[in-house]
Amino acid sequence: MAKRESKTYVIKKDLRKNLEGVKHNLTRKQYIRDGNRFVRYCREQHDVKSLSECQSYIQTYCDWLVEKGYSASTVHTYVAAACKVC
Repeated sequence: MAKRESKTYVIKKDLRKNLEGVKHNLTRKQYIRDGNRFVRYCREQHDVKSLSECQSYIQTYCDWLVEKGYSASTVHTYVAAACKVC
């Protein structure tokens, strides 16, 4: 279990590093929340080990959200975060 937690920490650390240019604290928190949702999807659906591997699954994630019945606005918000963190 400790290995998975350390991998999660590394991914979150990379995720935060990719958001250094975001100035507003609330926007950063939303990107982190939605970015974590994307990373969790990649980990569960595609057994991804790093954030850099997630980038190739953005379109698949978008299609999955649409299939799940999310509204266009929600899909846009979640995919925007995925693009920003990758």
